[in-house]
Amino acid sequence: MNGRWISDRNGHVAMKDLTELRQYEAVVHHSI
Repeated sequence: MNGRWISDRNGHVAMKDLTELRQYEAVVHHSI
């Protein structure tokens, strides 16, 4: 269970980072 929880948590964090990165890229492209 612990390994599964850590895996799910890391996957959620990775998805959150990816979403923020895409939003940041969108802002940069609109600014140019």
